[in-house]
Amino acid sequence: MQTDLSAVAMAQRILDTSRNGMLLYQPVYDNQTSAPVDLQLSMANRLAEIMLGCSRSVAIGQLMSQQMPKGIDTDRFRELLRVAESGASLSYDVCIRHTDCYPNMGWYTITADEFNGGVLIAYTDISVTVQARQEQTELNDFIDVVFSTSLLGISVFEAIRDQDGGISDFRLVRINETSAHMNGMQVNELVGKTLRTLYPQTEQVGSFQQYVAVIEQNEPFIKEQYYPNQNRWYTISGRKFKDGVILTFQNSTDLKRIGLRSDQQFDLLQSVVDNAPVGIILAEAIYGLGEQSGQVVDFRYRLTNRFNAELAGHTVEGMTNQLISALFPGWQQIPLFQVMESVNRTGEARQFSEEYNRYGIRGWFEYYLVKLGDAVLLTFLDVTRLREADEEKKRQADLLQAVVNNSPTGIVLYQAVRDEAGQIVDFVHALTNPTNARVTGRSVEEMAGLLMLQNYPSNRTNGHFDDLVQVVETGEPLRRLLDYRAHGINGWYDAQYVKQGDGVLFTYLDVSESQQNRAQLEAANRDLLRSNDNLQQFAYVASHDLQEPLRKIQAFGNLLQMHAVNQLDGTAMGYIDRMQSSAERMSMLIRDLLTFSRLSTQQESFLPVSLNELLAELTEDLSTAIHEAQATIRIDSLPVISGHRLQLYQLFQNLITNAIKFRRQHISPAVEIRCRRVNTAELPDNLKNSAEGRPFIELCVVDNGIGFEEKYLDRIFQVFQRLNSKSQFAGSGVGLAICKKVAENHGGMITATSQLNQGSTFLVYLPVDK
Repeated sequence: MQTDLSAVAMAQRILDTSRNGMLLYQPVYDNQTSAPVDLQLSMANRLAEIMLGCSRSVAIGQLMSQQMPKGIDTDRFRELLRVAESGASLSYDVCIRHTDCYPNMGWYTITADEFNGGVLIAYTDISVTVQARQEQTELNDFIDVVFSTSLLGISVFEAIRDQDGGISDFRLVRINETSAHMNGMQVNELVGKTLRTLYPQTEQVGSFQQYVAVIEQNEPFIKEQYYPNQNRWYTISGRKFKDGVILTFQNSTDLKRIGLRSDQQFDLLQSVVDNAPVGIILAEAIYGLGEQSGQVVDFRYRLTNRFNAELAGHTVEGMTNQLISALFPGWQQIPLFQVMESVNRTGEARQFSEEYNRYGIRGWFEYYLVKLGDAVLLTFLDVTRLREADEEKKRQADLLQAVVNNSPTGIVLYQAVRDEAGQIVDFVHALTNPTNARVTGRSVEEMAGLLMLQNYPSNRTNGHFDDLVQVVETGEPLRRLLDYRAHGINGWYDAQYVKQGDGVLFTYLDVSESQQNRAQLEAANRDLLRSNDNLQQFAYVASHDLQEPLRKIQAFGNLLQMHAVNQLDGTAMGYIDRMQSSAERMSMLIRDLLTFSRLSTQQESFLPVSLNELLAELTEDLSTAIHEAQATIRIDSLPVISGHRLQLYQLFQNLITNAIKFRRQHISPAVEIRCRRVNTAELPDNLKNSAEGRPFIELCVVDNGIGFEEKYLDRIFQVFQRLNSKSQFAGSGVGLAICKKVAENHGGMITATSQLNQGSTFLVYLPVDK
C-alpha cells in the first residue's frame, strides 16, 4: 500500500474526516495594489457540499463573491479578506436564509483561520441549539405574561430552613400584580418578605403547617378561606415548586354571594309558588293493572300550592301525595283528565280554557300543561273576572255598533293613501255606517275599501279632500258647513273632521231643512227690518207733518177763547176747551211718537255721561212739578257711564215724571234712585247670553205710587199701552216704551216689580267699562 500522499491529498483527507463543514479559499489579489479582493474556493469537504447545494467538483474554482452574492454581507466579506491578509482568526454566529447559493437555511457558527496562505473556513450547524434557546426564551416570556396578567393571584414562596433542616418560615420570591392587589400593596413592597411577617395569623389558622406538608409530603391542597379584614372569600390552592410552594388565590366572594342568593332565591321561589295568584299542580300518572295495563287511570298530587288548595276547599298538606280521584271522584270523565293524559302520553304542551262548574267550583279558567319528567305540570289562572269584563266589553261594543248603525249622523273612517314620497294622494273608506250608505246610495259592504277620489272625484274641488289632508297633517279637528252637490248627493251638511291614526273620522248631519228654514227666516227678518224702517220713517214724517195743523187748531182755539168769549155761550166755550185739551194731548202724543222714532233711527256715538250731573239737571228742570206735587227725590252716588246723554235724560225724565204723576191720593210722592254693580249671574235671563262677560250696573228707581199688577209687566213697555184711563192720568202711553228703547240702545234692558197700591221699582241694567 502506498503511504506517500501529496500535501493536497492529505489536506483533502483531513477535511473529509472533519465533522464540520470545511472550505479552503485562496486569496485573489489586485494586480495593481497587491491587496486581496476576493477568495477562490480550492478545497471543500462533503459536509460543505450540503451547504453549497452542489458537488465539490462544480464549486471548486468559483469565487466567493460569485458563490454567495447574497449569502454574506459586505462587512463579513472584508473581515474574511483580512484573515488572509493579516492571519487573524474570525468567529461568529450567522443565520443563513434560503438563497440560490444556500438552499439550506439555519443558524451556523463560522470560524475562519489563515491556512497555508489561504483562509480555512469551518462551520457548525447550531440551528437546533438556537431554536431550543429561542423556544425556551419564548416559553419564559409566555410564562411571564401569564404570570403578570393572570386574573388569579400567584405567589411563590421558598422554604427557609433552620440548622436541622426543618422549615422555619417561607420567603416570598415572586408575586404577580393580582396577588399584590389582593394584599393592598405593591409588588416591590412584598418580594423578599417572610410569610410570618406578611401574614402573622397563618400559624393560628393552620396555613403554615399546610404549606410545610405541601413541600415535605408533596400534598397539594385546595380550600376556601374567609378574610375578615377584607370581607372577602378566596379559593386558595397550593402545589410544591422546588423547595417551595406556589399559591394561587381566586376571589370567590361573588360566587359565594351568588350561592347565598341562590338559597334566598329558592326560598323566594317557594314563597312565590305558595302565594302565586295561579293554581299550580305537579301530578304523576298512575297506570292501571291487568286489562288496563299501560293505561293512565288516575293522577297523584306530587305538589300543589295554596291557591289551588283553597279553591278546591282543601289544604296543601291534605292534597299532597293524594290521588286526584280520592278528592274528586269521577274526575276521569271531565275534559281536564283527557288533556292531562294526552300531554303525559305525547309530551306535547297544551293550552286551553273552559268554563268549569263541578265539585262546588265555578268559573272560567285558563290552563297550561307541560310534561315534566314523569309527571305533568298544570298551571291555571282564574280568568272569570276577565271573561266577565270581556263580555261586558262585547256588550258595550255591540251597543256602540247599534248606536253607529242607527245614528242619524253619517259616519266615515278614512285612511290616508300615500305615495312613495309620503304625500297623501287619496283616502280609502275603512269604515262607514248605514246613514252614510243611504246618503251615497251604496251599501256598507260596497263602500268598504273604495278610494275616495277615484269614486268621488269632485271631493278634490269642493274642499273635502283638502280638509281631510289638513286634519291628518295638523291633527287639529275641523268643523264646517258643507254644501255638497255632486254624485247624486244634494244638501247642506254639518261636517266634523277628527284625526284618527293616519286617517280622519268624518261625521256629518244633514241640515238641509234647517238651512232652508234659516234662509227663509233671514229673508223674513230682512223684510221685517225693511218694514220697520218704513214704519219708523212714516212715523217720523207723519208726526212731524201733523204738528203744523195742530198748531193752527190750537192757535185758532186760543183766538176764539180770547175774542169770542162774549159772543159764545157757556156750552160753546166748553166745546172750545175740550177741543183745546184734545189738541194738546194729540200734540204731546205726536211729540212722544217723534221721540220714539228718533231713538230707532238716529244712532249717535257714545260719550262719558255723569249720571249725578244729569239727574241734578233733570230735577232742576222738573222743580216746578216736584214742588207742586210736594215730592221728594233721593239720589245715591251714581257712576259715570258711556252713553247718549239726551236719551238717558229722557229715560230718567219719564221714570221720575211717571212716579210723580201716578201717585196715590193724599200721599206725597217719594222717589229713590239707587245704583249697584251686578255680576252676570244676577242679570235677567234674557240679558245673560248677550252680556259677554261685561260688567253691568243696576239702577233702581223706586216710588210709592199706585203701582200695578205684574201680569201687565210686558204690556206697560209697549207703545200706546195704558193701564189707566186718560181721564185719571194724562199721558200718551209712549213714555215707558221710550225707556225700553233707550236701555236697549245702550246694550241693556229695563224691567219692573210692583204691587197694586204698594209702589213700583223700575230696574234699569246698563253696561259699564271695566
